[in-house]
Amino acid sequence: AWVVEGAGGVLVPLTAKQTNRDLVQAMGLKLLLVSSTRLGTINHTLLSLEAVQSYGISVAGIVLVGEPDPGLEEVLTEFTSIPIVTQIPRLEVISRDWVQKNAVTYFSAEVLRKLYE
Repeated sequence: AWVVEGAGGVLVPLTAKQTNRDLVQAMGLKLLLVSSTRLGTINHTLLSLEAVQSYGISVAGIVLVGEPDPGLEEVLTEFTSIPIVTQIPRLEVISRDWVQKNAVTYFSAEVLRKLYE
């Protein structure tokens, strides 16, 4: 399995004429959209989904990052059929130790199965 991080968003330029979206499409990858739970999440998540789905890119799921926002998951699922696969806390520093201790909590076998369905 490949994991390719497109930092900054799906429409961030990589060249003068190509974006992260073009890279995902060219590689034929499924997208795992990572969305913050801060103000504006609904808008930026739905706009990002529209931007990639209009190009025919398959979206495996959404990962929410940050403090839990009551009702956010329900609102997103009302507007899209893309599953929220997990929610992780916002980390100031990501360390190897944190990932080794916590990865299975946030990306359990059940979560990974959802991504590869």
